[in-house]
Amino acid sequence: MAITLKQEQEKFILDKLQQGKYKSAEELLATAFQLLEENEQKEQEIIWLREKILEGKQQMEEGKMTDGEVVFQRLEEKLKRMQGS
Repeated sequence: MAITLKQEQEKFILDKLQQGKYKSAEELLATAFQLLEENEQKEQEIIWLREKILEGKQQMEEGKMTDGEVVFQRLEEKLKRMQGS
């Protein structure tokens, strides 16, 4: 696959190579792709979190919520049962 770089992109790569941060253009590109993949994964996590927040807000508006104290009490009881098993 042949890729044509803009002059600024080529300069950026050459600068990084001259600084010694990367041993080769391939190493720099591998790092760039890894960061791109991580960024996309984080974007998906943010989308998921936003959906969960909206879901929680809707449940609150509908009165479908549980008091925090009750939740912690249930968790403590579950933990005790698990430790007793």
